[in-house]
Amino acid sequence: MDNINSMLRLNIDIAIVIVIWIVQLIIYPAFHNINQHAFLSWHHNYMGKISLIIAPLMIAQAIIIITQCIKLGSIYSYLSLIFMMLVWIITYFYSVPCHNKLQSIGYDTETINILINTNWIRTISWTLCLLFSIIIYKKGL
Repeated sequence: MDNINSMLRLNIDIAIVIVIWIVQLIIYPAFHNINQHAFLSWHHNYMGKISLIIAPLMIAQAIIIITQCIKLGSIYSYLSLIFMMLVWIITYFYSVPCHNKLQSIGYDTETINILINTNWIRTISWTLCLLFSIIIYKKGL
């Protein structure tokens, strides 16, 4: 059962890392190129769709990492928990407020730049979670 959880987590982490790198390198920078008059509508549409993709992945990842910490107690599961918690903290305190502001006022250069800059923390943290996931899977933990 632990190997199935490790394989499931590995696939979830791969999906999250693919999404976050696309968001970081392509989508967020492209916010600056969206017509300012169309931005509110575009952003609302984007948020609805991206949330359907990333929210279930984040919840599943959290459940599996917490389970791995309880069952495995390995350094890699605890490191995963730390970086996952960092992602959730940055999401709650920076990403969500930035998106809420963009949703209410529309295009704002400063808010988009804050979103891009703080998202690097999530991008690196999720990439490290994937690395730890690979180690857990390869070691059969």
